[in-house]
Amino acid sequence: MDNEYDIEEEKPLKTAIGIEDQLDLFKDRLVLRKKGLANLAKSSNKSFKPSEVASISIKPAGTLFDGKLELTSISGIKYTITFKSYSQPEFEDIKFLLSK
Repeated sequence: MDNEYDIEEEKPLKTAIGIEDQLDLFKDRLVLRKKGLANLAKSSNKSFKPSEVASISIKPAGTLFDGKLELTSISGIKYTITFKSYSQPEFEDIKFLLSK
């Protein structure tokens, strides 16, 4: 029997959906995953503990351009999620909840 729990079993506290990626905030972790069929390949999912996130910065979306959320881990790895203006509040909420 596999001891690893399935991400699908637990409901996230907050979800922010970008253009190609989705960011889920759980009580004990932050999960970055691809949208659509690419999500079925769970190997592409990245999971972090909130303490492993060094910083989060947001470049706001505008009418003619997409916004960007840049997440930097304490090991120095940067992940960028692009989003449309209508989903910007969810990304700002996650940044606020992580207090970064």
